[in-house]
Amino acid sequence: MSTSYTGTLKLGKPAAGDTGWGNTLNGEVTDMVEEAISGMSTINTWGVHPDAANTHTLSSANGTTSESRAAILRLTDTTSDIAGGATGIVIVPDNTKLYCIINETGHTVTVKTASGTGISIPTAVQANVVCNGTNVVEQTNYNSAFIAALAEVDTLKITAGGTGITAFVDEDNMASNSATAIASQQSIKAYVDNNATYHRQANYFAWDVPTFSGSVSGSSLPKFDVADNTTATVVEFELLRPSPATASRHKIDITLVGDKDYPWTGATVNAGFQVNANIVCSVQRKSKSATGTTIGTNSVAQAQLGGGNSNFLKIYVTGDVTNELDSFSWIAKSASPASNAKYQVLSYEYEIADDRTSIVYNGNSNSSTAFVTTGNNVFVSNTGFTPIGDYHSATFGSGYSSSVPFYTANIGTFFAAYQNNFQAKTGIKDVIPSLVVKPESVGTIEMRIQITCGILSSNGEYSFRQATIDQTTIGRD
Repeated sequence: MSTSYTGTLKLGKPAAGDTGWGNTLNGEVTDMVEEAISGMSTINTWGVHPDAANTHTLSSANGTTSESRAAILRLTDTTSDIAGGATGIVIVPDNTKLYCIINETGHTVTVKTASGTGISIPTAVQANVVCNGTNVVEQTNYNSAFIAALAEVDTLKITAGGTGITAFVDEDNMASNSATAIASQQSIKAYVDNNATYHRQANYFAWDVPTFSGSVSGSSLPKFDVADNTTATVVEFELLRPSPATASRHKIDITLVGDKDYPWTGATVNAGFQVNANIVCSVQRKSKSATGTTIGTNSVAQAQLGGGNSNFLKIYVTGDVTNELDSFSWIAKSASPASNAKYQVLSYEYEIADDRTSIVYNGNSNSSTAFVTTGNNVFVSNTGFTPIGDYHSATFGSGYSSSVPFYTANIGTFFAAYQNNFQAKTGIKDVIPSLVVKPESVGTIEMRIQITCGILSSNGEYSFRQATIDQTTIGRD
């Protein structure tokens, strides 16, 4: 009688009643079982006819050694049959079987059936795969203990004795400041973008003045004249916003260079008499929002500064809210206050010991009652609750008189006056106090510098020559 063979491992099956089948049993069964359980076959030829390029089809044979029966497939490519950068392909029979793959080819190799998609195995990797009769799949894709561990880990220790990781957070401002939490990639990028320093410097000359109509002669820089009792915009500029621009603030340093004079009025002035040519500079920003945002409530009732006749008051807001304030800030008790119910911020400071922010403001009168009690909402607008599109001036310090608001800065100089003649000062450099600007929304911040001459009782003339503007992004003061 003839020997038959099993369908998967191709093991010999002597017919019933056969005698003298010892050789068959030893060679076609016992040896083949050992090959199927622990045998290793080295695959080192690729793209040999009839196989396609970079491909090797496992051999299959009845009752004799074959590649597809081996438990372990060692993949090599010592003759560089697989093209550079290509993926090798091993095709296994459509029979259920477990394979251990050792990939030493230097290439990624896909193990698959002729019609399946298979499993991609990188070079220098050992992996167990299973042919399910149709396709080659992972041997293990579920482990109940491992899945449970992935679902919930109380503390992850990176090394023995190392810090335990207790949380994964997506926190753009890193406010929790945890020593045991891991931050997401997005939050790290957002934090760096919002707090990293960005610096830009730009120079502006008379020809940059929006209304300049003069001409330039040779290498002599032109000037733009601002007459007595007039106001003119001498610089228009934009603060650039690093991307993404969300919470970063900007520090601006401005230096002006120009000529100052006291205009001749025809009056007789005694020799050596000192007069003040009054020239005022205002730095302004264009409003993008007419409403304010809340920064908390006042934890302490307003206190009058400087005695009972003073218009200046101080309140406290819990926590550090300095990041919400800048050189243009006004506060109110509502998001859209009336014109007489909003108050210009003069200064602010975070007090670490008490974890609170002090805010000094002009109450508009010495009898202001805006924050006489605690617990009032404090709204801030960094454009003074100004209508959208209008310009709002920065706060520099105290004003000159009741008719001059607190955003003015006197850049005037005393001049030596002579009989029927006044001495102009040329090329005078004025450094404007540093300003902090908090963005209202995304996009650029439109700014301008205005010069007003003779705004007070004295007269003044100014010839603008140059402005240097330094912009630096900051996280806080």
